[in-house]
Amino acid sequence: MIYGCKHSIELLKQTIEICKPFNYNISNIDSTIILQKPKLQHHIEIIQENLCNVLNISKDKFSIKAKTNEKLYSIGKGKAISAYCIVLLKKI
Repeated sequence: MIYGCKHSIELLKQTIEICKPFNYNISNIDSTIILQKPKLQHHIEIIQENLCNVLNISKDKFSIKAKTNEKLYSIGKGKAISAYCIVLLKKI
């Protein structure tokens, strides 16, 4: 069980630990962050590097894209952020 995670990195680490007894490894990750501001173009590589270090995977297995919501709804007005992530697991 995941209890008392104060940070998203802790939650991520615990999630990976849950997969280990079932003999699954990360094959690849495709993620999209949707926000109006700030622009993430100059930060994506750093985010990718940090998360790859936590996950112990190579950068070619982790895709990060940033998009805007074209000024529509809460995200487009800068009041919210949305993130989507698809993880392909491989049985070892």
